[in-house]
Amino acid sequence: MKRMTCARMRDLRRLPVRPLFFSALLVALTGCAGSVARPPSPATTTSRPKAGYDRRVDEIGSVGPTALAGRRIAIDPGHGGFFRGALGVKGLTEAEVNLGVSLHLRGLLEAHGASVFMTRTTTATS
Repeated sequence: MKRMTCARMRDLRRLPVRPLFFSALLVALTGCAGSVARPPSPATTTSRPKAGYDRRVDEIGSVGPTALAGRRIAIDPGHGGFFRGALGVKGLTEAEVNLGVSLHLRGLLEAHGASVFMTRTTTATS
C-alpha cells in the first residue's frame, strides 16, 4: 500500500465528505500527527552543578616539578588601558581583578620553574 504524504493527508481533512475522526485516524496512522515532547523524568536527568565558585578542582602542586621548568609563558591581564572593563558595586574594576589574578598566577608559575613575561604589572593607565 502506498503511503500518503503529510500534505496529502491535510488535503483529505479539508474535504467535507470525510468524517473528522476518520481523517484524524489516517493522519495518526501515517505519522503526520506529530508527537508531544515530554520532559525527561527526574531519574534520567543529571544534576546540575551549583552556580558560582564552589572549590578549586586542580592544584598546581599536582603538576610534576619538571613540567613547567624552562617554559616561557606570556600573561596578558586584560583591560589595562583606558577602558577599565566592568565596574563593581564598590568601585572595583575588572582591570584590577585581572591584574591580581595574573600576578598570583605569575608567582605560582615562577615557583615551578617557568619564565613568565607579563604585558603589564601595574594598574596605571597608559
